[in-house]
Amino acid sequence: MESWILSSEDEPSELSENVLYEMDERTWKRIRQTLKIQLQKTDKKSSHLRTFSPLRPSWMVKVVEVFSVYRTLFRPSAAAFMIIGFLIVASATSLLLINPSDAKAKKTFTSWDDHLTKKSNRGERPTFALPDGSTVHLNSESLLKVPHRFSSTERIVYLEGHAHFDIVENPDKPFIIHTKYSKTQVLGTSFDVNTNRKTGETEVIVTKGKVAFTGKSDSSKKAILTVNNRAVLKSDQKINIDIVNAERLTAWKENRLVFDGETLAEIIEVLELWYDIQIMVEDAELLDEDFKLCRDNPPLPLLLEEMGFTAEFNYKIEGKKVIIFK
Repeated sequence: MESWILSSEDEPSELSENVLYEMDERTWKRIRQTLKIQLQKTDKKSSHLRTFSPLRPSWMVKVVEVFSVYRTLFRPSAAAFMIIGFLIVASATSLLLINPSDAKAKKTFTSWDDHLTKKSNRGERPTFALPDGSTVHLNSESLLKVPHRFSSTERIVYLEGHAHFDIVENPDKPFIIHTKYSKTQVLGTSFDVNTNRKTGETEVIVTKGKVAFTGKSDSSKKAILTVNNRAVLKSDQKINIDIVNAERLTAWKENRLVFDGETLAEIIEVLELWYDIQIMVEDAELLDEDFKLCRDNPPLPLLLEEMGFTAEFNYKIEGKKVIIFK
């Protein structure tokens, strides 16, 4: 049942009537078989109940112990004892089968095995809500792990890639984003977290509120960031902080492409994820050309036309491949 509950990224689907019927038949068959064995042993002590059935879980032993005391005091028949015990077992089992989602909802988040995974492919930038009402904008080729239900003391998620968070304020439950190398903690704010798989660097940009940012290997080095602060955690766990235009650098969440002096080499990485393409540059000198532009999700040909006019290059598009040349 637990495997079935956790098998879906979304809410589990209902069990079919045929599946429920088969499960019900198997359950009662096992009960009848076990009851038959026990009725053949009415002259033996109730302590034997601990070992006669390999099917009994540890919690059932507790039920047996309670009824053993009852048997000692009132001496009911063995058959009556077993019928009462199995009615309790059957009732508990039926509740789980009728509403498995309720049993799952009572769990608190304790490990990454109990989570939902949100993943974006190249060219995708989905937006979704978290269990606490916070909003996440996930950039292309990124992954976020979220518990089915936050614990009573904190809200923890795990990020690989690039995301923007709009967090609902809750002073009693800090919101914590773990990445491979960093930890970001807030109470309620808006900010960008970007992990670079190639360099091992993590970048945090704050657009609203206050953020505490640390490296995982040395948590004593903590950076407190406010609006328009950008912190970059290097591979050596050093944190560099500077002042930026946060709204401009996080405009991607609104499907807006913004380049403010980036070189073509840097822009290529963005465009390949944004449009799900591969870009080849025949003349290496073009890679050092820098660009300044701001466009709302422009069609790829129109963007290349504008960049080509500025840097004096030509291009051709072949399916998902773009070739840039002089």
